[in-house]
Amino acid sequence: MLFELLFLIYLLPVVFLFVLLLRFARFLIVNVFRTAIWIIKKSFVLLWKGLVLLAVVTVGNITANRNQTDSGRY
Repeated sequence: MLFELLFLIYLLPVVFLFVLLLRFARFLIVNVFRTAIWIIKKSFVLLWKGLVLLAVVTVGNITANRNQTDSGRY
């Protein structure tokens, strides 16, 4: 009887700390995955915006050069 009581008294804080540690580990894992997904999404958005900017600059450069060379002919 006394052994079980002492065992319970010593074991409860250990179990409590173990549960807190598990909750913290779960919190870290979830946040790491959320951050990774956010970084992947942002990188694709920035890559797409960069490709659109490159296309716009290229088309604008071609148009500007064409108008400059054609203006002397007419």
